[in-house]
Amino acid sequence: MCPTAETKRLFRETACRLEPFGCVSARACNFESDRYYIVLDTGTGDFFGNMASLLVALYEQEMEHDHFGLDTQAMVSKFWGLALIYYDYGFTTNNEALVFPHFKYAKLNPKAQPYARLLSSAAQQFFLYHEFGHVVDGFSDSPLGTEDAEYSADMFAFTAVRETAFSINDTNIITWTILGCVLALLAIEFVESTFPGLTIVRGGTETIFPGPSASYPTARSRFHRLLDCFPEKQRRMLETNPVFKLMRKVCSGYSQQIREGARPSKAHWDLMESVLESHQRRKADRG
Repeated sequence: MCPTAETKRLFRETACRLEPFGCVSARACNFESDRYYIVLDTGTGDFFGNMASLLVALYEQEMEHDHFGLDTQAMVSKFWGLALIYYDYGFTTNNEALVFPHFKYAKLNPKAQPYARLLSSAAQQFFLYHEFGHVVDGFSDSPLGTEDAEYSADMFAFTAVRETAFSINDTNIITWTILGCVLALLAIEFVESTFPGLTIVRGGTETIFPGPSASYPTARSRFHRLLDCFPEKQRRMLETNPVFKLMRKVCSGYSQQIREGARPSKAHWDLMESVLESHQRRKADRG
């Protein structure tokens, strides 16, 4: 993962600072000539933790191992909540990651919980190591354009997370770790391709979800670029994996439904609004 003395030093000396805005965000910052730190928002853990737990719960339902009442309406409501977490930074911040009713790991049966945690932790590690890939490229003065720099950071992140999993020498852990890396890009692609331009009223304020930045490659192109880097045999194994197939089916299916007008149930949205109002009252009382 760190093949040279300099990248080992960078890895050892680059700190990670958590920010509590509650959105999905990370960035690499250069504060001296060759010294860096990475800022990671706490909402990243909420977003990927929720997404991983929901997908494992759906898989458990499909396999008839368990049932969580995750019908179409429930999933639409939860995906809208996840979009609020993803886009919270830049809105009038409501700390959606704090007030949104989560689908937590603990709702899964004990045998399924470790897989949701593996999915989520691998996605978060990918998100973090992507920024470290930018640090390595920046230190080496790599002459990459914006698009290639994003692809390069993705490949660094995937290699770093995968190699860490390989060191454990457990096939199950390796498989779910790779699925987590895929989820990191697939989840972002799902949000980017579903919500931009849609309107939401939250806390009495109407907001339009923004589109992806025109200066960066889309998560969809990054996702397919990552898949293209798999050797043929490994890609075939991934694409026939039942969890991978479920992830893609869920994301594409619900993306289409939401773009065609599917919205949270009134009962769910009333709950969301009441929780937000309570949260805002507590903030006002403290401030």
